[in-house]
Amino acid sequence: MAAFGRNNKPEHHGSTTSLTSLSRLRLSTLGRITSQRHVGSNPLGGLECDYSPRFFFKLVREGDTIIIASSAEVDRQNWIQALYRATGQTHKPTLPGASNVSAIISDQKKSTVDIETGQNKTIDRFASIPIHTLDHLEYFIILQSSSLDYRLTDPFVSLGCLSPTQRYLLDEYCTRYGIRECQRHLAMLINLLNKIENGMSIDPDLIHISYSLCANHVSGKA
Repeated sequence: MAAFGRNNKPEHHGSTTSLTSLSRLRLSTLGRITSQRHVGSNPLGGLECDYSPRFFFKLVREGDTIIIASSAEVDRQNWIQALYRATGQTHKPTLPGASNVSAIISDQKKSTVDIETGQNKTIDRFASIPIHTLDHLEYFIILQSSSLDYRLTDPFVSLGCLSPTQRYLLDEYCTRYGIRECQRHLAMLINLLNKIENGMSIDPDLIHISYSLCANHVSGKA
């Protein structure tokens, strides 16, 4: 923090310490320096130093003015709260335009709540749909394709082979919603072939397994 008092005393060099009593001090003004280039026109009265304070507040007492500045808004707020407790001042000045900022923040919070509410309503509506009316094969294809895409983020390790957790998840989905094994492997075969066309490295054994199961189903062997 930096404190500046308006007086006519001569300038002294060296390290000095000044103590000011808080008796009858009142917080009058809050402010912020928006530019550091034109320091001479800022409310600190021509301060030029490497400290570069940006946030300040004024204390008045019987015509005297003390300006306290800091480089962080948090430091200023801490000082203001401490002064409120020490002096018992009830009037709390606000920054110019603070009401507009509060209104903008309020509108942003309201829009965020509306978006979250809309998402929750969509999820609730989706969850309330009877299970037998949904096309679970379509959802399974999306789930399987997304699992394969995630696994292929490291193609040289997976080569298209799903992790044990992913296979367990797909097994549970097929069991719960009646996805047939042939449908599952046909979707997997299509996904793997598409990945190969896009230049991904895929284990040929995976394609052979899915193709064999689909061929056995068509020929009546499975």
